[in-house]
Amino acid sequence: NLELPYLHMLNSVLPPTIRAIAWCPVVPEFNARFACLSRSYKYFFVKSDLDIASIREAASHFVGSHDFRNFCKIDTTKPNLTFTRRILA
Repeated sequence: NLELPYLHMLNSVLPPTIRAIAWCPVVPEFNARFACLSRSYKYFFVKSDLDIASIREAASHFVGSHDFRNFCKIDTTKPNLTFTRRILA
């Protein structure tokens, strides 16, 4: 089994401002959207005239538990869904 160059394949179709830097194999039954317990995101910005203090202040309003149902596609076949998410930092 020769491993495919997944990072190269993915990055070749992404715009140059977005890069995948790592990947790992999972079992075929794994669903990244529904099976994960948490997600972490890290953003890097190219040095420019961005007002980082204002960005941090605006992002701080998301910290805590909030109901995000207005951002979700509602699946009426799953009546016991929760739309509350906890943002840690």
